Amino acid sequence: MIQFKPLPFEYIQKCDCIFFSSPRSAHFFLSNNSISTELIAVAGETTKRSVESFGYSLDFVPANSGKVTQSSKQFAEWLGKKTVLFPVSTISNKSYSSSLPEDQVSIIEIYETQLAPQQIAECDVYVFTSPSNVESFMSLNAVPEKKEIIAFGESTSNYLLRKEGIQNLQLPTASIVALIDILQTKRG
Repeated sequence: MIQFKPLPFEYIQKCDCIFFSSPRSAHFFLSNNSISTELIAVAGETTKRSVESFGYSLDFVPANSGKVTQSSKQFAEWLGKKTVLFPVSTISNKSYSSSLPEDQVSIIEIYETQLAPQQIAECDVYVFTSPSNVESFMSLNAVPEKKEIIAFGESTSNYLLRKEGIQNLQLPTASIVALIDILQTKRG
C-alpha cells in the first residue's frame, strides 16, 4: 500500500547522535553515508537489525519498542544535552524529535513515502504497519465490521482510532514476531 523513493540529500552538519526511526531511514541514509564518531539510536528492534546489517552497533534501543510515548521519553533522558540528527520521510510524524529542544535537533528528509492504494478482497484479519499504510488502504477500501484489526505500534494504533474510528489491537512490540505470536494465540 506504500512505496518509498530516496531523495537526494547531503549530510553536512555533524551531530552527536543519529536517530533512525525506521528500517527505511537507516537504509537510505547508510547506503550513502558512513558514520564515524556519531552515536547511533533507533526506534525499535526491526530498525536495529537494519542498522546492524550495515555493520554498525547501537548505542540506544528503547526498552518499549512500539510504545512511542515511553520510548521517546527514554530517548530524551539518554540523549541528555547531545545534538541529534533525524533522517526521515517527507511525511514523518516526528514523534521523537518533537519532544526535544529545537537547538538539539536537526531533521533531514531523505526519502518520500508514496501511497500506492489497491483494492483488497475482504479478509479475516487486517494488519496496518503505519499511518500512511492506513491512509492508502482506506482510500480504496473499507474495513468490514467485526473484523480483527492489528496495528504495528502506538502511532498506527492512534491513527486508526482517532482518524478512522477503528478499534484495534496494538502489538506489544512492533515486530513480525509479535504479530505471529498474536495470530498463533488466536488460532490455538
